[in-house]
This record gives sequence, C-alpha cells and structure tokens, in this order.
Amino acid sequence: MKSFCLAAAAFVAMLAGVQTGSASTFTVASESAFNAQTTGAMTTGFDTVTGLDFGDLTCPGSGSCFAGFNPVTLDHGITLSTTPGDHVNVNSAGYYGAGDLAHQYAVNAETHFVVITLPSAVTAFGLDFGTLFNASTASFTLSNGFSATNIATLGSLQTQFIGFISSVAFNQITLTVPDDASFVVADVTTATAVTPIPGTLPLLVSALGGLGVLGYRRQRVGRTG
Repeated sequence: MKSFCLAAAAFVAMLAGVQTGSASTFTVASESAFNAQTTGAMTTGFDTVTGLDFGDLTCPGSGSCFAGFNPVTLDHGITLSTTPGDHVNVNSAGYYGAGDLAHQYAVNAETHFVVITLPSAVTAFGLDFGTLFNASTASFTLSNGFSATNIATLGSLQTQFIGFISSVAFNQITLTVPDDASFVVADVTTATAVTPIPGTLPLLVSALGGLGVLGYRRQRVGRTG
C-alpha cells in the first residue's frame, strides 16, 4: 500500500509540474470572447491626439503624408513608435473621404511596422487593426515571445479585432504588415486575463479518480483475502 501511495504521489506531482510549468498565449477574434475571458478592460483611442488633416502643411493635399509622430503618446501612458527618424501618422476621421473611419486612427508613414508599448505589463491586450487600401496580411509579436503571423486583413480601411490572452505578462506588441501595405490601428485595449483552466486539469482529475478506485479495490481485496 505504501508503494502505491508513493506512486500515486509521484504521478500527481508529475501532472502538477506539467500544469504549472507550461505557459500559454492564445488569440481571440472578437471583443465578446476577449471580454468573457478578461477583467478590467480599458480601451484607448487616438481622439486626444491632433491628427494630420488633409490639406495641412504637413500633408499638402496629396493624401500621402510623410510626417507624423514618433512616438505617438496616448492616454494612460501607451505609446506607438517605429524606426527612429520615421513617423506614425494619426489621421483625422474622414481623412480619406466617405469610406474613412468615423474616428481618428494611426497609420504608418515610411515604415510598415509599429511597436505598441504599455506603461506596465499585462496579461491581456486587444486592438482593432487593418490595412489602409488593399487586403493584405498582418503579423504580431509580443514581448513574451509569442507571435501570430500572416493574419488576413480586410483592406479598404476596414478594421477587425484581435485579442491576446496569456499566462505570461507582456508590455510590447509589434504589428507588422508587408512593404506593399499600410497598417491601421483604430484603438487598443488592455485587460487582465482570467486564469483559464489548465489543459492538464481534466487529466489530473481523471487520474486521481482512477487511482482512488484502484486503491479502494486493493483495500477491499486485502480485507476479504
């Protein structure tokens, strides 16, 4: 019986090690799914940043700006930055006409990536993103090492949501699009992940149940023997 208990303890310890030792990051494609698995969500947009309006001296009527900010500083200490010497634009609503977004947004100028830096590490982050003209792809890299690549975009200033939920905190998110595309970031959301049930927990429960039945049978055999 003693050897059985030791074996059971070792088995449980092994499962517990797998459970606590494995970190996971996953994505969700809707705000409802993101909100269901997080708490304290806080969305920050670009409406407090002075946009580069069509016709300004920094963008003289061409519709193509090569000026802007680096970094862009938002409320709550969130920044967007790119290659030193280059810029991130903030376009006013209606910048590209009737098909434009209804609120201000960030779009790249020379470079095709943006680094979103948070004032402190979080375990959940989401954003509305897209590409400016043509449908393309987008890739994301988090400072905790997670990456999601070649995510299809809708193009034509249509944005979509992606959320990252992790057991390992991160404070930077890098969005990259191909050289023939231009990224769009409409807003960003920070939150705290609700700890998911570890994937090994059902296995652990089943194992404990099986070991319990086995122990009961051995005790019963010993009494009747």
